[in-house]
Amino acid sequence: MSGVITAVAIGASAAAGMYQDKRAADRTDAASRRQEEAMRKAEQQQEQDYNRANQRKANVSGLLQQNTGGFGGANLTAGTAGVTGGMLGGGGMLGR
Repeated sequence: MSGVITAVAIGASAAAGMYQDKRAADRTDAASRRQEEAMRKAEQQQEQDYNRANQRKANVSGLLQQNTGGFGGANLTAGTAGVTGGMLGGGGMLGR
């Protein structure tokens, strides 16, 4: 009879140990998920902060510099730069 009691005690002890191991694994998994979520939120916050600090704005000075140099007649902001006077309105009967 004492052998049966010993076997039951060993079985109960093993079951309790397995239960404790499962609870510990569950706690570890939950902590890991919380850490992953916190890291994801921190990364999103960092990206939002970076985007706020470096908003995408038109580079106006770069555009002006590009529009005032070297495009000839195709450059609308440069007026008639690069276009000879005889080319404009010199041909055809239009406007006579």
